[in-house]
Amino acid sequence: PTMGHVINARRFSCWNTFSRGMRSRSVSNISERIKRQPVTQTILSSTSSESEMADALRPCFTLQTPIILRSGSLGACIERWRSLNYLKMAVGETTMCEVEIGEGYNNTNGMRPEIPFGAYIEYLEQIQLSKTSNQQENQNVNQNLDLVYLAQNDLNHFSTLIDDVSIPKLCSDSSFKVGEGKAYNNMLWLGPSGTVSPLHYDPLDNLLMQIVGEKRVILYPRTVEDTLLFPKPLERAQ
Repeated sequence: PTMGHVINARRFSCWNTFSRGMRSRSVSNISERIKRQPVTQTILSSTSSESEMADALRPCFTLQTPIILRSGSLGACIERWRSLNYLKMAVGETTMCEVEIGEGYNNTNGMRPEIPFGAYIEYLEQIQLSKTSNQQENQNVNQNLDLVYLAQNDLNHFSTLIDDVSIPKLCSDSSFKVGEGKAYNNMLWLGPSGTVSPLHYDPLDNLLMQIVGEKRVILYPRTVEDTLLFPKPLERAQ
């Protein structure tokens, strides 16, 4: 499974439009009309200080451009969250969580059913088991399973897990001079391969921490015309 953690800082952002897919417009068609630009990347060691992280982020934050930080220290989650059994034991099987069903949350008609966290872990275990079977069995299992995504759950709801994450102090300390130092929330995403967050923008600056697996992120600059990206008027689409 892929597992990510997003910290939202309270400051209006540029067009932080990111997705692993799109339903409103074709990614390939839009990308053909927009010149690709490299994203700044910085490699941090596991012993890098908070000041070094802030120094790496600050120039891009000021310009409101994306940056990728690699190999930073994220805490015990790096090892512990690779185990589905650990997650189940830490959170508790009966703890309720919200999920999205289908290929993208814009296909659920706004519905986010609550299910026990243990049931969701069992679902992920079924997905993993299917990958160890032969190809035909794998196809049969996946065809019988709906895509279920534990998305946008408040990490504070899972108090044991939040203790595993080293949240950068710059998110809540303005002395680092990266934003206002006012962390708005900490959100958790957990899902199998194929889960999608459709094209959208966020009114907050985000720090995406990819803990397990990988995530494809597509960013469009705020200079792109709204009508090229969204089928609805912008005031009705986020």
